Amino acid sequence: MAEQIESILQQNNKEWTLYIQDDGSKDNTLDIIKKYTDSSHIVCIDNGLTRQGCCMNFMSLLNKVESSYYMFCDQDDVWLPEKVQISIDKVRSLEETNPGKPVLVHTDKKRVDAKLNIILESELNRTNIPLRKLDKLMKERNSLEQLRLGTFIAGCVMCFNHKVKEISFPFNNSRMQDSVIAMAVAEKGGIISTIYQPTMLYGYIPIILAEKLKLLCKVKLEISARQ
Repeated sequence: MAEQIESILQQNNKEWTLYIQDDGSKDNTLDIIKKYTDSSHIVCIDNGLTRQGCCMNFMSLLNKVESSYYMFCDQDDVWLPEKVQISIDKVRSLEETNPGKPVLVHTDKKRVDAKLNIILESELNRTNIPLRKLDKLMKERNSLEQLRLGTFIAGCVMCFNHKVKEISFPFNNSRMQDSVIAMAVAEKGGIISTIYQPTMLYGYIPIILAEKLKLLCKVKLEISARQ
């Protein structure tokens, strides 16, 4: 978790606040969090006394925070320095051409082992197919029909605007939060776009970002960018 928080602190975009909500951790998670809460960028809004489960923890934190943009992240994720800036820039660009629409973007990621050694350079393009073909495939996967079959859009690479948050509630916990959010966007005729650049190192475990920026994590961390 320390590596995760450090990677967020090292973002090129510094206009954010990280919100943390623990989900009843029994390890040293809370001790790690306490080391960082003196930072003006980090706020702990729950001490983890209750356990809600992964999905409800993400969504309850999302519900508590008001922001312009949001991102999720898991406690084993490590963000590359440009993750926030790349994601926010793309969402804003799509908002300009699609005013008033729910907008969700998702990036590529690199798969790593427990020591952060890279196992896979691109999660989206494992077979190294040409970008044109990859883009066609992604657009098909972003469609409502495909999302109903099962989303491949991981919460940890999402960035979405406030319109997306508004249509994602009420949340009934019947599916994973990333699936619910992506389907809500597709059902409402929103915009889902893929960024073909890895912005994080991904292990095997699930936080949220938001702009103004707010970020929610498994502990759940949330970052909120100030304008």
